[in-house]
Amino acid sequence: MPKLLFPCLVTIGIGLGLLATHFAPPTKPQAIEWLKSPRPINQFQLTRALNRHEKDSFNKTSLVGRWTVAMFGFTHCPDTCPTGLAQLVKLKQSIASDPYGPAVSILFVSVDPLRDSPRHLQDYLMHFDPTITGVTGRTPQLEHLADSLGVTFRVIPDSDNYRVSHSSTISIIGPKAQLRGRFRQGFDPQQVATDLASTIGATQI
Repeated sequence: MPKLLFPCLVTIGIGLGLLATHFAPPTKPQAIEWLKSPRPINQFQLTRALNRHEKDSFNKTSLVGRWTVAMFGFTHCPDTCPTGLAQLVKLKQSIASDPYGPAVSILFVSVDPLRDSPRHLQDYLMHFDPTITGVTGRTPQLEHLADSLGVTFRVIPDSDNYRVSHSSTISIIGPKAQLRGRFRQGFDPQQVATDLASTIGATQI
């Protein structure tokens, strides 16, 4: 038995080593992955809170005229969403001094409308940056936007275990309401800010 067991363990060990090497996380923060051709965004109809008493419609037209960095998530997310939002605030601070900085807005899309009302979403985002736009709405409308951006999410309400899953992809939407690029959480805010400002500047020439 020992003679048979040892080769198996060696084989398993080698296999796990190769697997770990193949899927090892990158040692450097990922930059923006720009699309060769801008991708049009589907029509959608969501809602944002203007203040504690008023709400407003948010749709494809709302994206026209400025660059938008969009992240999907939900307010009850324990770690991924707060970390991502904190990174986006740093990104905004990094690009603020650039001439094109004011042309960039941050959008947080909640995929959990049962618990995230527009008002609750606005209160949540105030803890990060009051200028972040928070939107949510009916699931079919959320899917219209998510599909356009290559983002996936799934909500499974259950009395015992309420589960929400979503992509960690952060999307860059251009002023013509088209998907222009993407990057993932764990990014370097300064690196992404420089890349984004450079691209915005090039499109103005």
